[in-house]
Amino acid sequence: MEVYRSKMTSKGQITIPKSIRELLHLLKGDEVVLVPTEKGVILKRETASLRGIWKGELTKKEINEGIKEIRSKWRIDTL
Repeated sequence: MEVYRSKMTSKGQITIPKSIRELLHLLKGDEVVLVPTEKGVILKRETASLRGIWKGELTKKEINEGIKEIRSKWRIDTL
């Protein structure tokens, strides 16, 4: 596992190294989620809320099946 260093600016900003931005497919303006843990902080790519996007077009069952499929692929890609 590689270790990256970044210095915080006076405004509390840090630069995410290019290799990590590419790994997470981050682009300018994208939002990230920082999750504090006992061992440090987890950085995750923010995902758009799906609430209301397919309202009336898909059943709740179809949406849940789609979410399960996406999650299973994400877990494989991130291992």
